[in-house]
Amino acid sequence: MIRPIKIISDSTADLPKELVEKYDIQVLPLTVTLGENNFKDGTEISNQDIFKFYDETKGLPKTSAVSVLEYTEAFTEWVEKGY
Repeated sequence: MIRPIKIISDSTADLPKELVEKYDIQVLPLTVTLGENNFKDGTEISNQDIFKFYDETKGLPKTSAVSVLEYTEAFTEWVEKGY
């Protein structure tokens, strides 16, 4: 039996929106920390927000990878759907 394939990436790939939509790619966001605040990359914060934060504070952003739990949940969802 041939099973469909689901492409899953994280936001560090910076995939163009057109490509994400064309191939229905699920993008898992990294966490971006600006000062004391955490944001999900690409959904709660944009590149422009990060540049603005740096211009105003000279503080560098910190990032953390997608957690193992988040990857597991994403993959499990698609495996259960037959992918």
